Amino acid sequence: MAITLATNETRTVSNVFCYIRVSTEEQAEGASLKEQRRVIEGFCERRGLRVAGHFEDVETAAKAGRKQFDFMVKELRTKKSDGVVFHKVDRSSRNYRDWLTVSDLMDAGIYVAFAAEGLESKDPAGRFTMDILAATAVHYIRNLRQEVIKGMHGRVRDGQWPGRAPVGYLDAPPGTLAAERCIKPVDSERAPLVHRMFELYATGEYTLERLADEMDRAGLRTQGGKSIKWNRIGRVLDNPFYVGLIRFRGELFPGKHEPIITAALWEKVQRLRSKTMHAIRTVHDHRFKQLLSCGYCGRTLTPEVHKDYTYYRCHSRGHEVTCVREEAVEEAALRDFLAVKLSPEEKEVVHAVLKDMTKDELRLVEQERQRLQLLRNQAAGQGKKAVDAFLRGVMDEDTYKQAQADLAMREKDIENQLDALVQRSPLQGVADLLEQFELLYFAYSTADTTKRRQIIRSAYSNLVVNTKNVSTKPKEWIAAALNREKFLHGGREGI
Repeated sequence: MAITLATNETRTVSNVFCYIRVSTEEQAEGASLKEQRRVIEGFCERRGLRVAGHFEDVETAAKAGRKQFDFMVKELRTKKSDGVVFHKVDRSSRNYRDWLTVSDLMDAGIYVAFAAEGLESKDPAGRFTMDILAATAVHYIRNLRQEVIKGMHGRVRDGQWPGRAPVGYLDAPPGTLAAERCIKPVDSERAPLVHRMFELYATGEYTLERLADEMDRAGLRTQGGKSIKWNRIGRVLDNPFYVGLIRFRGELFPGKHEPIITAALWEKVQRLRSKTMHAIRTVHDHRFKQLLSCGYCGRTLTPEVHKDYTYYRCHSRGHEVTCVREEAVEEAALRDFLAVKLSPEEKEVVHAVLKDMTKDELRLVEQERQRLQLLRNQAAGQGKKAVDAFLRGVMDEDTYKQAQADLAMREKDIENQLDALVQRSPLQGVADLLEQFELLYFAYSTADTTKRRQIIRSAYSNLVVNTKNVSTKPKEWIAAALNREKFLHGGREGI
């Protein structure tokens, strides 16, 4: 079929990929994957699209990085298919990074559609709704994560550990009192070996590598039967669970489980670990490590420390010296992060324009809701007729069961579409995005080095240094806010 994409280029879209994601193995074994595939294939059939390949991920989308998703994106960018059809927006992404990837595909002229919501990238209003649903999905998973953390925090404060048992302990069988109370019983086979591990390390004669070899010979294994590597040995030695404490989000709480080692042995091991870790941590954790490139040769700049200042330098020869202080890079980023914050007047303009933009969308949503409600009523009426026909003997049992199954599937599809309509709240998605702009400068200024690197990666596609000058290339969601003058005073092209 001929589709006018966002690039204003008319193309024939005939082959598409089908992408499906579930969050648990149980969903993969159940009806969730089958139901998603059924909805997508029905969508493709109605639009005359051929499914060129299926991609399935069984993992959460709250964090970026899914094997099949990433592979599919590479295939799309190499033109192995004309586009991709997802089940729902929240099945494609529940984090901003993956949604930016999907948006980049649409910007590149690749056809993207969401079967359950009936949204397609050819439609500008549809793309606007997609952005809103994506923001809603991110908001949902963020709230869900907070609720899970609160629940875990309550358990931990009561001395219970709802996570997996560390080596030396067991996960209680489901249905037992210990499992209900999240109390980990001691593993009678592995606990003595764990105790021996602490004793050996406390002598001061064992490195982690040598200790891992010794415990492997002694027969210490994970619950899966694998040898324990040296890096995991270090995590075991640093875990206060073995002395009867539970560490959760930087705090320690008394646990109700039985300790494996004494407090004296724990303290001795920690003193030795402290000396070892101090030696390791003398390596500098530079803020913009591997994030800056040379504007002349493109090579990554190397961080160096001179007189308590950090510099990033290119060591290639044949061009001007490229060297910049860390503070100069940070100033460039902070200027952008401060500039994306909208003034009260700008917020009013944005809300007024978006409210006007969403009038037609809200009208269409209401029309679609009424249409789906009518279809649901018709399905209910057909169900009553089938029951009546079966009771009067007009319909045999097999035909009746098949009719009921077909009606149940149709009603489920209608319910899914109605649920999707309920989630359409255009201004909420915009509010979430404005909040991100509002907090960006503060979030970066108060974050640690690791978090700052994450923010820089999500905000910029490139940071280039020419001699001593830093030039930034913001990603689309930042660039739109930085160039908002065009949107606020000359049209809607700038955001």
